[in-house]
Amino acid sequence: HTSLHVGKIKGGTAINIMARECQFEWEIRHLPTETFEEVYGRFSDYCATLSEALSAQGKTVEIITEPLNVTVPGLADRDNQQVLRLAQDHLPDGCCQHAVAYATEAGQFQGQGLQTIILGPGSIAQAHQPDEYIETAQLDECSAFMQRLGSALETPYSG
Repeated sequence: HTSLHVGKIKGGTAINIMARECQFEWEIRHLPTETFEEVYGRFSDYCATLSEALSAQGKTVEIITEPLNVTVPGLADRDNQQVLRLAQDHLPDGCCQHAVAYATEAGQFQGQGLQTIILGPGSIAQAHQPDEYIETAQLDECSAFMQRLGSALETPYSG
């Protein structure tokens, strides 16, 4: 699903004083079947409706949004079967394989016509945390996978 996520909220000067303003830092992660502009347009329409409703109640409200980065397209699960099979042929037994719902540059590569998948060591459960880590054994396993993959690419892949 397309999502809108508020990652940071800041405002006010003290816990016992009503904040004059509040700032949200948020992001949209949209499906490949939608564009940022479509999702942002729906959000902007909602903000305008909310602002009008609050103004009609005599409340002062101003909602300002400033897009900072709109160039991270999602990765579609299409046109990648050959590279996916190549990777699967060389992954270690028992390796976790599943679709993911987070943003990477992979959608940009796919947008340029390259077959694209996301893979690598570690777990998303440890990513983007204060104590983010990848176990040494996982790095060793990834290195061995990359060596197998490199060797396989020395000859044409028939997939």
